[in-house]
Amino acid sequence: VDLSHDIAPQDIDAAAFVLKISYPYFPKDTVHVVVVDPGVGSERQILGVKTEAGYFLAPDNGVLKYIFDELPRCQVISITQRRFFLSEVSQTFHGRDIFAPVAAHLSKGENFYNLGSPTKAFFKGTVWHPTRNKSSIEGRIIYVDRFGNLISNISKRLFDDLTKRRTFVIQVGKWQLEQIIGSFVQGGKEHFLAYFDSSGFLGFSFYGANAQQKTGLKVGEPVRVTVN
Repeated sequence: VDLSHDIAPQDIDAAAFVLKISYPYFPKDTVHVVVVDPGVGSERQILGVKTEAGYFLAPDNGVLKYIFDELPRCQVISITQRRFFLSEVSQTFHGRDIFAPVAAHLSKGENFYNLGSPTKAFFKGTVWHPTRNKSSIEGRIIYVDRFGNLISNISKRLFDDLTKRRTFVIQVGKWQLEQIIGSFVQGGKEHFLAYFDSSGFLGFSFYGANAQQKTGLKVGEPVRVTVN
């Protein structure tokens, strides 16, 4: 299954988020290959990760940060056994010459530990977790989709647990929003909207327009939910 070719070049954080919201839908023995790899051809490691949710192959650049965060009982190897690579390896196309053949061997039953050596020296990346107190949640924008919608790290479950049907104010940038819409058309043209995306995260949109372009908001922008 080819998940996406819409990740912006070198956008490791976007790739990490797309993987986060996708892997739970796959069978437990799936081999996931993530090749957003600005350091291709360098001395960076190629990681193999074995988890209860499947296998993950990726460069050692933080793209697996949500996997390490959500599946901490994982086993990690540095993939070094060249006999599982193509016979000639390009310095600029490891996706074809290393990742794909290694994934193929793994999918055919090759022992995970034959692919390389266990390692604890790898980059886990930084995951922004929302924080909560009795009256508010502090989160951030963590992803911008291809339509320009701004997605935060505040889940619907966390939001509902705080608000409990009480009135609330969402502050993002200079905007204050006091309702959640169920679909984009409910907000009307050219209105800045808050909604829950298909993965259950609080997002922001302009119906019929690109919210990132219209607001100038970016990944990392604070999002605050306060109950009255």
